[in-house]
Amino acid sequence: MFKIFGKRSARPVRDNRRSAHNTEPSPEARNTAEKINAIECEMAAEFNAASRLTPSPEERLPNTPQGCDVADATSTATLQKAIEEAAILHASEQSDIALQLLLDVTQAKTSQSVGAMSQVRQEQEQLAWRIVFDLCQLENLQQQFEQLALVYASRFETSPPQWNPRLTQDSGQEINPPAPSISIRGTLSANSLPLLERIQNLAGAEAALCLECSGVTDVDIQGCAHFLHMLRQIAPKIQQLSLVGASGLLEKIRTLIEPGRRDENDAGWLLQIELLRLMNKEKEHEEVCLEYCVTYEVSPPAFVPPSGFTRLADLPGRYFYLPRVITAPLDPLWEAINRHTANAKILVLDASQLARIDFTVAAPLIEGLLQLHARKPVELRNTHVVVFVLLQLVGGKDKLPILVRKF
Repeated sequence: MFKIFGKRSARPVRDNRRSAHNTEPSPEARNTAEKINAIECEMAAEFNAASRLTPSPEERLPNTPQGCDVADATSTATLQKAIEEAAILHASEQSDIALQLLLDVTQAKTSQSVGAMSQVRQEQEQLAWRIVFDLCQLENLQQQFEQLALVYASRFETSPPQWNPRLTQDSGQEINPPAPSISIRGTLSANSLPLLERIQNLAGAEAALCLECSGVTDVDIQGCAHFLHMLRQIAPKIQQLSLVGASGLLEKIRTLIEPGRRDENDAGWLLQIELLRLMNKEKEHEEVCLEYCVTYEVSPPAFVPPSGFTRLADLPGRYFYLPRVITAPLDPLWEAINRHTANAKILVLDASQLARIDFTVAAPLIEGLLQLHARKPVELRNTHVVVFVLLQLVGGKDKLPILVRKF
């Protein structure tokens, strides 16, 4: 058991009771022995707790029906164990070991083609790769990320994941500073330009911003053009953006455009496309882009996932940005959450900047969130996969909505 700590198993104890020189140990020796025993017991308890979270492949091996590939099931269990161990290692500040563990297990599986695997096995291998990219991103290993992205794209015959520099940035801010909220009301038109310019200026000084669009009653093409320009200007300056009431704004924009009708100003089309991108609605984004392409006979904008942004469309609750690292003590975090969401009907926790949860506080954190969830809906969004796996392991599985960030 203690090989991981560099200790040897217990040796047989020689019976010295027959020795003529038998003496009682000194008080100092007894105290030292008691301290060593206490440390060993604590280490054993932590090790056993981690072991229970990562069952052996045999324990996880499903009851395979006759004719099922047992080797495939065993390989799947091995991947699952490695994924769980990597999540625990990352939470214990051993990300380099976690990364190497997953690289070893994924590279060992490349001899079998993806098409020959079971669906479960494919999902487990892709999950392992997702964590590899998470760890490279969080540890700022861009060159290794890009090299592995090509390997991943070739193996799964898909587009390679893209490096996101925002995920490596540590804002260094205190827990959840209040995000300025600006409400846009009435008609969105050329008369809205002073307010939109104010938003641009505010974005240069703030890391987080909330745009309340539910008060917009009407919109014209000039308003669309100015709003689109504002969004494009603040995108590189801000880390967190919330859009409240964006769905209602989209409905008003749709009344200005018509597929097949080529208007002189295409700002309505382009704003609709940009809002769908920020809301992370890829399917709707592609559909509108196709209509735009046919109408204007041009190539549509590509869908780029808005990583690092909060998309909070039409949720009546308050959003809360989780810090980059969650560690003991948890009291300041709970105080901040309670302060910002005291009157909210829904608690939305944005985890896009959450890089790590310390293993020692992961279980208490989930327990506290479940207690909150019993009183009001609680949801985690934009969670890194490596953090998601840890939270599932320590008690959040199927008990709390935890949404993983887009790949």
